[in-house]
Amino acid sequence: MPTKGSTKNKNRSRRWVSAEVARLEILYPTTHNTQLAKLFSRSVNAIKKKARKMGLEKDFAGGYRSPRPTPENVWTEKEVKKLKHLYPATAVEEIADSLGRTMSAVQTKAAMLGLRKAGRWSAKDEEFLRKHYPDNSAAYLAKKLDRTVESIRQKAVKLGLTYSSGKKQLWTRNEDRTLKKIYFDWPIDKVAKRLGRTVSSVKSRALKLGFIKQPRWTDEETEQLMSLYPMHTRKEVAEIMGLSIESVYGKIKRLGLRKNKSRRKKIL
Repeated sequence: MPTKGSTKNKNRSRRWVSAEVARLEILYPTTHNTQLAKLFSRSVNAIKKKARKMGLEKDFAGGYRSPRPTPENVWTEKEVKKLKHLYPATAVEEIADSLGRTMSAVQTKAAMLGLRKAGRWSAKDEEFLRKHYPDNSAAYLAKKLDRTVESIRQKAVKLGLTYSSGKKQLWTRNEDRTLKKIYFDWPIDKVAKRLGRTVSSVKSRALKLGFIKQPRWTDEETEQLMSLYPMHTRKEVAEIMGLSIESVYGKIKRLGLRKNKSRRKKIL
């Protein structure tokens, strides 16, 4: 027969640890309480009580969503995989731009997945990187230092490290895809930082792949794009304006343009 003391201990609520508090602070404004209860393995009342103590409120005017997600808000497996790959060593702003989502959505999803940013580099780790980077691959060093390949390359660029003469770091397919996606719309230094490579390396690779950077969009070109896009495909717009499809697509994405289907049908 349980004693009075044991019953009291059994009914006592579980304490919130600092990691849970930090996670709740990020998730609460934009996540429904039933979802939070599942994530934290607590009751809805426990979630509400802790939120009140912390002074948290739902962001109804911003990113708060109902518990039933709409198709456009659901994260695909590909997006989740990319987020896991990028999050530890890439700025949230860059990840949001790459995925076409808001920074709030990226931070919320990262918190739900329990992702964390890579820790600060210690003097010992930097010394190890300086010593071994010239003669070893980024993948090998990533395993040794328990970091991502992107983190290794970005740190190497910051430290001004290069490979030994005659040794080249091969470009991966994933890097080529990323380069193709951002090269036409990002400043070259940001592209290099995102890929963890030098500016000269990025330029050489882009030239080898036949990428030609388009000049910045003028106001007239932007207006022309906005008038053409609702009635034409991206390929048609690119041909009419004499620009690359990648450049047109990137600008369309940044402007948030959408097709006018009814108008398109009338023209066809």
